[in-house]
Amino acid sequence: KISKLEKKKQKRVKLLSELKKVKITELQSTDYYKVDSRIKLFETRVKEINRDLIKWSNKRKNYHKKMLDLYREAKEFRNFKKEMENKLKENKDVADHYYQHYLEIMNRNERDIIKKIWLKPKAKPQRREIITPRLESIIIRKKMFKQFKNERLAIALEKQKLGKKLDFYEFKLILDQSKK
Repeated sequence: KISKLEKKKQKRVKLLSELKKVKITELQSTDYYKVDSRIKLFETRVKEINRDLIKWSNKRKNYHKKMLDLYREAKEFRNFKKEMENKLKENKDVADHYYQHYLEIMNRNERDIIKKIWLKPKAKPQRREIITPRLESIIIRKKMFKQFKNERLAIALEKQKLGKKLDFYEFKLILDQSKK
């Protein structure tokens, strides 16, 4: 009995599998299968589109961050430009002030020069110093020292021409004379 049952079971399984194959072939030829395959295709495309959208969204976020950074940097440059303009205006004001001061001084100098040319002060007579005996002796000593120096210089120059040896003071006199 068991063997008969098993044989029946095997026959039924075969019949079921054949029936499934037939149904599958029928279904494949029907509109349902076509629609189902299209739906699966659309699902894969939607998944790809979703991946692309996520990728593009990330790119957009990165570009947005870069744009914000560039905007901040441009704003800093604008602020720096404004600061520089303010400093230049201050420097210009200071320079204008000093230029006006310079013009005032030049005008004063011109007026002073014109006054000096047209209104020459009268020449004052020089005062003569009273020569005292002490001053007279100082003047005489200076003249004598100059005369002595000139004599010694003449002697030193003659020695130099002859090629004789000069002492330190004679050499110094020659150097001082050449400097003058």
